Amino acid sequence: MSNLFYHTRYCLTKTQKEIIAPLLPAPKSTGRPALNSLTVFNAILWILSSGAPWRNLPPHFGKRNSIYHKFRKWCADNVFENLLQALVDDTEKYLLIQIDSTFCKVHQHAAGTRKKHGNQVIGVSRGGKTTKIHALVTENFQLIGLLLTGGHIHDSKCAVE
Repeated sequence: MSNLFYHTRYCLTKTQKEIIAPLLPAPKSTGRPALNSLTVFNAILWILSSGAPWRNLPPHFGKRNSIYHKFRKWCADNVFENLLQALVDDTEKYLLIQIDSTFCKVHQHAAGTRKKHGNQVIGVSRGGKTTKIHALVTENFQLIGLLLTGGHIHDSKCAVE
């Protein structure tokens, strides 16, 4: 497998870059030169798609620590939720909208972090501590929305949201 294929396999195409570029946050004009938002987005896609740890991020994306901090900032600023909402078409035109859920078992060390690190959606059910991921999709399996809840919450309770 060539290195070029391995590094570009998870990256955005030219058409996708043209669509997503205006939706990403603009860099600040003061201070150090900002990272290119598309490069950061490609690096995040590479990490999430490959399942590799941050320390294995290829060097052509930039410094892994800087990209990780930008990822955390974008998570806190709801950039990914806003991006998803901007890319989703009007849901009125679809004939069928479906909800599907799956759960993830929470590691024993995950519970009990400080509140400054964000809201935890961990519930206690028969299977132990779990988090549930609810996905709203169209009949063509296009993602419309995501919602995280505790593992004990039933699908019907969050369907309206």
